Amino acid sequence: KTEVFYLMQRYLHRITPLLFCLFSGCFLFASGHLDVRLEAQSDYENGLRLYEGGQFAESEAAFRSLLDQDPRFILARFHLGLSLLKQQRIDDAAGSFRRIMGLGRNLPHGYHGLGLVALERSNRRFEAIDWFRQALRRDPSFVDARWALAQTRLALRNGIFGAFSIGQVRDEVRRVIELDPEHRQAYYALALTYYEYGVNDEAESAIPLLLNQIAVNPGHHDARHQLGLAYIDVDRIADGIAVLEAMPTREPAWDSRIRQVIIEAQLRNALIPADSIFDRLSGLPEREQQLYLDASVVRPEAERQNWSSSTLVDLHAEAIGFWKTQDPTPATRDNPKLV
Repeated sequence: KTEVFYLMQRYLHRITPLLFCLFSGCFLFASGHLDVRLEAQSDYENGLRLYEGGQFAESEAAFRSLLDQDPRFILARFHLGLSLLKQQRIDDAAGSFRRIMGLGRNLPHGYHGLGLVALERSNRRFEAIDWFRQALRRDPSFVDARWALAQTRLALRNGIFGAFSIGQVRDEVRRVIELDPEHRQAYYALALTYYEYGVNDEAESAIPLLLNQIAVNPGHHDARHQLGLAYIDVDRIADGIAVLEAMPTREPAWDSRIRQVIIEAQLRNALIPADSIFDRLSGLPEREQQLYLDASVVRPEAERQNWSSSTLVDLHAEAIGFWKTQDPTPATRDNPKLV
């Protein structure tokens, strides 16, 4: 009897701490939850607004406050990790994401967060891909991880080793679009794998994707710019110019860039009346104006040595004078030789 009692006492001694944790709801046995409780809804949405507005220290404080009230609130802890990551507090962010894994190992959020952490560290892209894959094994429909995986594969495709083919990257972005047809960036990313002025040149394939991008995100200026260029490159000049001319103004450098593309398209396709060509040239950078004004290649050889004016004003005056002498129909506004 004494021996049996001793064994029971020893057994109870071992399981008592576990029983205590089980009935008290300690962290060891407590799982997290994804639902946003009614009493936390307003504070949670405020934290999201702060985060999306780039106020990362403030969003951190908001999510910490929510976690003080409910330490098992996984979405608050996830966005706390994102807020820390944006402040380059890498180790703190990793700790927050690992806590999520402790609260819910079958949820994708912690694994996805650790993938983002890996991307912030040097030469850890393959590790990031592994974390994103682990997130997607938990939830194949987790769009954020799918998008991050596609972007990371694209970066590795362009690297020294060329780890992924363009086909693999396109397939991954298409999966993002299947999961989220309203994704704010995916159509543009896929379009750029087909057409990027001076890099990729399958404009016909890119045009419908750029149109979709603008449909889901009308303020995507880069997509409008690429669409205008793509139309021009497939000889839909009027469509391209119309897209570019309809773009809202932004900073001066951007507006100048758009104006330059429009002028060059009009010049290249003889869409500017002859009598206003020289006025339109003023919208181009000075070096390009000089190239358009330089008529040395069509001047008689004896006159070429005189084509040496250094100022743009002199070049402009000389070009006007020269082309007037070449005008076969001086009584009209048109100058077909100049055009």
